[in-house]
Amino acid sequence: MRFIQLLTAALLFSSVHGCGNDGVQPDRSRIRIEVQVGGGFAGVAYSFRFEGQTGEIRGLTCERFCPFEAGEVLATLSGDDLDQLIQDIVDSGLPTMGTRNFGYGCCDQFTFRVRYQDGVRDADVEGDDFTLPPALNALVSRLVGLAHPNRQ
Repeated sequence: MRFIQLLTAALLFSSVHGCGNDGVQPDRSRIRIEVQVGGGFAGVAYSFRFEGQTGEIRGLTCERFCPFEAGEVLATLSGDDLDQLIQDIVDSGLPTMGTRNFGYGCCDQFTFRVRYQDGVRDADVEGDDFTLPPALNALVSRLVGLAHPNRQ
């Protein structure tokens, strides 16, 4: 009986938090993720896009304190790096989240709006670095790190 309760709780948790995988492996060539970053102590405001077909991360808009110029190619992933990012996207549950707002914690947090498309599914999620589910937060952190040309 305890096993059934634990299993039920796990299933409910994964469906509520969007951490599941619907079993559909996205077509890499059709994946597009746009990330808008805002907030933080300095009040940053910029956006960038990941294109699965080319493996490119490109700066889109730059309003305040941007680590790039709009239109600049910030990174190009290929091989194992690209495969790992695609797997991280699937593992984050992003493709199955639909439209969700995870809310915002407190002051001076970085805020994110993440839009996902793969030709089959769309997602549009918002939150900050404390309210996003852990796997999605890790994915967003990785993408933001890739969008900083002088990282590492």
